[in-house]
Amino acid sequence: MKWQQAADAPTPPDWFVKDLKRIDPELRVVWGLERYLKEEWAVERKTPAERYWTMYEAILSSDQPRFVDQPVYDCEQRITDPITGEFIQYKQVGTRRYDLAPEYEWVAFRPELTQDLLTLIRKLYWERDHPEETYSEAAAEEYVKEKTQQTKISEAVKEGTDEAFLETRKVVQFGHGKTRSEV
Repeated sequence: MKWQQAADAPTPPDWFVKDLKRIDPELRVVWGLERYLKEEWAVERKTPAERYWTMYEAILSSDQPRFVDQPVYDCEQRITDPITGEFIQYKQVGTRRYDLAPEYEWVAFRPELTQDLLTLIRKLYWERDHPEETYSEAAAEEYVKEKTQQTKISEAVKEGTDEAFLETRKVVQFGHGKTRSEV
């Protein structure tokens, strides 16, 4: 992993940013290496005000700094003990300022920014805004699964009963005369 500073980060395509803002103006896309140490695009949403102020209040009330220095290690550069040759740690390649109360929260990671990602985000937002319709679709799917399971069980019971009668070589007839008779 080559440690990239924010100035070296790629910029997202304009069409993607524009379409993302149409879905929700609170969304943004950034290169994930700076905040998440991941070489992928990160879609983020502005943290709701109540949750943001709760995080920020927790930091202020505990007398901690909002930003802390965090070491960054390269997992491909191993440091070994010169005498035993055993692994000690990874090589530190830099430090970064980590925000304990970020203004944006993570939504998704993607290596490429495509139309499929926008479709997925639209679907997630639609399901969030229309839970009753999502529930009815889920309930219909659950009903179909339940019916299929009941059918399988009843077929298995019928098959098992038929096999039991065949093994005993007796067929049971019901409804002939006053009592059940075996043939």
